[in-house]
Amino acid sequence: MIDKVRKIIYCILSVAIFYACEYGSGQDFSVGDDFVTDNSKVVEFDTMVVNLSTVWIDSIKTSNPSRLIVGRSSDPYVGTTEVSSYFEIGLSSGGYNLSAEQQEEIEDGDIIIDSLVLRMNYDGYYFGDTLQTQTFELHQLIDKLEEVENDNSGSEIDDLYNNTSFPFNPEPMGTVSFKPYPKDTVKNEIFIRLSDELGATLFDAIVEQDDLIKDPQDFREFMKGFVLRPGDMSGSVTGLRITEASYNKEMLDMDQPEDQKNPPEFRLYYHYKSLPQNVDPDDLFWWAFPMKKADAIYFTSFDEDFSTGLVSGIENTKKREISSKLTGNKTFIQGGNGLMTKLNIPGIERLKDMAEYPVFISAKLTIGPVPNTYEVGPLPGININPDSYKDKENLLPPTIGVYVIDNDNDFVQVYTGANNQPVVATLVVDDINKPSENETYYSLDLTPYFENEINDGVISRNSLALRFDNATEQGTVERLVLGDTDNAEAEVELKVTYFIY
Repeated sequence: MIDKVRKIIYCILSVAIFYACEYGSGQDFSVGDDFVTDNSKVVEFDTMVVNLSTVWIDSIKTSNPSRLIVGRSSDPYVGTTEVSSYFEIGLSSGGYNLSAEQQEEIEDGDIIIDSLVLRMNYDGYYFGDTLQTQTFELHQLIDKLEEVENDNSGSEIDDLYNNTSFPFNPEPMGTVSFKPYPKDTVKNEIFIRLSDELGATLFDAIVEQDDLIKDPQDFREFMKGFVLRPGDMSGSVTGLRITEASYNKEMLDMDQPEDQKNPPEFRLYYHYKSLPQNVDPDDLFWWAFPMKKADAIYFTSFDEDFSTGLVSGIENTKKREISSKLTGNKTFIQGGNGLMTKLNIPGIERLKDMAEYPVFISAKLTIGPVPNTYEVGPLPGININPDSYKDKENLLPPTIGVYVIDNDNDFVQVYTGANNQPVVATLVVDDINKPSENETYYSLDLTPYFENEINDGVISRNSLALRFDNATEQGTVERLVLGDTDNAEAEVELKVTYFIY
């Protein structure tokens, strides 16, 4: 019914505009007398209060991400975030069968084990100061990596979250300290030397053709699982490739050997005491044990310390929420650690008292990122040199997801509009080359929200939440700083237009 009335109103207004243009202001005309009363009018105002706050949700699904990330980031707004990645190592699809010649060489002592290493490739993502030394530690889990039991149903579930962790051996299997080169086409590999004892065990299993290297389940029980953690010296976050479908397309276009596009893997290197004929002396030899992806468990775990940021203490509040008035008239969104921005419009219920039949023509919200807290990157439909953004952090995303949340800050549903399609906040940049000299903001259509709150007859008191998409939450520590209505540099404005009849 409301949609039909709105269409009628649009037609009336369109015809009115046409006649106004055709006859001029000196002519009287009557349009839609059967539909509109003498008290009908269009009302527009931009004085509605919009309260902003930062909300922390401590459970975000991070299982099966498109990249592994490891490291530590420190930010003056949101504090310190430490990121670890859990994964499993499996058996090579090619198997470990030995030729008769290899068996003879092993028996004669001509094949000698060199080392067992974890080999990884950058995927191009990083956050923080890559000039600082980064330290990775690999730990073996105490028990097999498996799904978390659902407390309600008692059944296993496939999803693991940013706050999930598993006990691990405190003594690392191996460590490496290095300065990251996430964009380098040559220094694109990271190696961690692992336990010689484990290397010898795997070599013996190959020599004896033991079930350990033939039965995937036996191998999984033996290996259990691993967690790659940042060491104390880590000052940045590094992304590691697990598939060719990386976030950073730039890295995929690099002229790299095929094996540098592979996911992490254990490599058991060996050499020949007496080099066989037709073998290049510069060749390297190894057996590979790749990271499992199919039917495997891998996820990213985030450990946040808000005490060094503006949101300090948010975890101790009743609803894990802190008003923008207490955080310098700013509110925050961050990937991984569960920070999102809440929009609450307390005056919406009073609109119902202003007219018996208000029909909303439009409700538009603009909200701006705080200057000097972000960079502008590539946007749809705009040509820009990749060199101008590839080394920048906190790039403004082209869109931000919008969700309906209840009074307890629990998710109700995705915010939708016409035909039940999701509605997102869209970035607007006047001049991509000079963002600091022009308005930069996100635009959000709140018309469906107003209609649902007013026209259903019951005020739900639901709010809206702005948060990053799943890929950003699972695989980055990017953050966004937004201004509230009292922020002189980046304020919020809500323009509402409706028809009273």
